[in-house]
Amino acid sequence: AADPKDRLIISNPFPTVVEPKTFVIPFARPLLDDNGAFQGIVVAAMIPSSMRSLFQTMDVGRRGAVWMFHPDGTVLFREPPARGPLGESAVSNPILAAAKRSNGTGTIDTSERLGEPATLTAFRSTAEPPIIVAVSLDRDEVLHDWRIQGAESAVFFGVLAVMMAGTLVALLRQTDQKNEVERALARTQREEADRLRAAND
Repeated sequence: AADPKDRLIISNPFPTVVEPKTFVIPFARPLLDDNGAFQGIVVAAMIPSSMRSLFQTMDVGRRGAVWMFHPDGTVLFREPPARGPLGESAVSNPILAAAKRSNGTGTIDTSERLGEPATLTAFRSTAEPPIIVAVSLDRDEVLHDWRIQGAESAVFFGVLAVMMAGTLVALLRQTDQKNEVERALARTQREEADRLRAAND
């Protein structure tokens, strides 16, 4: 009310008091009159778990995750919810730290927690609403096919190099044999010419 701006605000999630226990994320927007003076506020609450069925349709692999952070360092959403539950502090999360440093979009290659497998994560920050969305994929899982193709390519080029080296060696041997035959023929011709000259003399 003291500093009204026509913008959407997402507040920190808070637990419900009714069963089943869950978290609710409040969205708010000020109501301003024609002169821009504050007249009130409209608030809507979203239950993040209601989006779970949508995010479960995304294939993020065995260790991947879809994240939504509040800029103050709170986990607004994570699917699957095995770790990083809603409302947990994400201040030490490397994804949130990278997103705050970049002030926009970016990628990060790191582990969510010390000792865990590395993930490749792409993130995007938005001003309205002020949230950070990220998608993490297991690096080994993502690069698995590429590594197999790389190994197959290495084997292919290795075999090709051996075959080319073998062909080159065979060609060099044939060239050496041809040169030897030509030298032997030249020697024989010289010797025969010498014999004929001697016989003529």
